Amino acid sequence: MKAYVSRIFGAWTESGRRTRAAAVLIGSVAVVVVAACGEAEPEATPTPAATPVPLVTAPAMSPSPAPIPTATPEPTPTATPQPTPTAQPVPRPVTPAPTPSSPSPASTPAPTETPAVTVEALAVTIIGVVLPEVGLNVRDAPSVDDGAIQYVALQDEELELTGETTEVDGIVWHELADGNWVQGQYLEISERVSEAMPEATPDAAPEAAAPAIGCVVPEIGLNVRDAPSVTDGVVQYVALQGEELVLTGQTVEAEGATWYEIEDGNWVQGQYLEIKP
Repeated sequence: MKAYVSRIFGAWTESGRRTRAAAVLIGSVAVVVVAACGEAEPEATPTPAATPVPLVTAPAMSPSPAPIPTATPEPTPTATPQPTPTAQPVPRPVTPAPTPSSPSPASTPAPTETPAVTVEALAVTIIGVVLPEVGLNVRDAPSVDDGAIQYVALQDEELELTGETTEVDGIVWHELADGNWVQGQYLEISERVSEAMPEATPDAAPEAAAPAIGCVVPEIGLNVRDAPSVTDGVVQYVALQGEELVLTGQTVEAEGATWYEIEDGNWVQGQYLEIKP
């Protein structure tokens, strides 16, 4: 045991010696390095002091007064004389020389017209007077089955016939001037000879009268036509008994009857009206 402790102590002592020797060696090296650096640094040369330069003070200069600018006179413009306008000559109208008139030829008297001889034409009209008190159906075809009633002709009304007849189912039918048909057994047929009616003057107007009311008298009504004529006037509708028609006051004498215009422009025979003011 003692030998083991002595060995450890000897090793520690040897190690301490080595450590001290190394420290001494390092210190010597450091001294050498410091000495070498001290020798290499040169001694600083003193900087010579600057010699002061005397300051020269310049005398103060008084500012010279600035010269006042003198205004340059503007040149006076010279007026340029304007040219005097020259009066333009006014042209005088030229009066044309009168043209000599040529002598007019003597007027030749117009030949006297020989009055034409007017020959009065005679017109023959076939008239069918309605006989039944209840009137007569006017149809668009000569047939009771196929002919539609267009209007009712009143008793004693005169119908103008064309002269064309046809027999259907034992009944003789007569064609009217307006193209419709009636049965001949209910007519009183006659011929009327009259002078040809002169053409109506365009300026001629129906006679005017005060407006009034016309009350329809016949039980079967009254045919209202578009013209004051049984021949030329087409039935527009049938006014019922007791119906009041407003009359315009215009009347026309035609075919022996007085026709009254109503407010819708159609016409009715005055003999079948009761006129009220």
